[in-house]
Amino acid sequence: MKPNAFTIVVGWITPKFLFVMLRSEINKSSKPLLSGGIKH
Repeated sequence: MKPNAFTIVVGWITPKFLFVMLRSEINKSSKPLLSGGIKH
């Protein structure tokens, strides 16, 4: 069974989308820590 184009596109985009979301969450949570660490 050959995978159709939709399956290929979803399988290619989903990991990238999740990575971007994870990276933005890490940036949001780490920025206050970094600025707080600099202040202290």
